[in-house]
Amino acid sequence: MRFLRFIYNNNRKKLLPIILFAVVLAAALYSVQDATDSSDRLQYDMTMRAISRALADCYAIEGYYPPNIGYLYEHYRVKVDENKYFVLYDVFAPNIAPTVRLIDRRSPLYG
Repeated sequence: MRFLRFIYNNNRKKLLPIILFAVVLAAALYSVQDATDSSDRLQYDMTMRAISRALADCYAIEGYYPPNIGYLYEHYRVKVDENKYFVLYDVFAPNIAPTVRLIDRRSPLYG
């Protein structure tokens, strides 16, 4: 106990900057991670909106929903980052909107 008191008393002036640096570093790392998460969410939302808009356009122009996601890529210039997302495109019938899901390839669910 004396040893810890000795270290604390002799290094009190040196300890405060180290603690402040650690707090600032932790806050910076947290904010960088938060910005990355926000960017990922924004990219996901924009991709889903582009797919939904292309589906609506296709149905309005052609009278049916596309048979596969490749049709949207080719005819409606939809772009999906295939290195980041896996697209699940489930069609029931040409006159019923397909179910579209984006799965992040980095998520544990992709596996």
